[in-house]
Amino acid sequence: MSAEDGKDGAGIPRPVNWWLHQYLSGQMPPDKIPPAVLSWSRFFIFEGAREIVLMDDKYERIAALAKIPAPLRVNVEDEVKRLWPMRASL
Repeated sequence: MSAEDGKDGAGIPRPVNWWLHQYLSGQMPPDKIPPAVLSWSRFFIFEGAREIVLMDDKYERIAALAKIPAPLRVNVEDEVKRLWPMRASL
């Protein structure tokens, strides 16, 4: 059994928070993550993007985006672009 089949070495299904951690830490691509977990992850992507939008300094925002794992960075960047026009009301 591998991590990708959703079970641990003893054949026990992995908990949902394990999947969320794997995705948000960039350890597993989105095509291997259950759809419900991807939906749940949107909240955390929104929260991260919101924090980046609220940063005052452009270079601070760039540095924060650079720290995000590459597979997830595109999603966060898209959310930042979506939120940017609304930054005054966040």
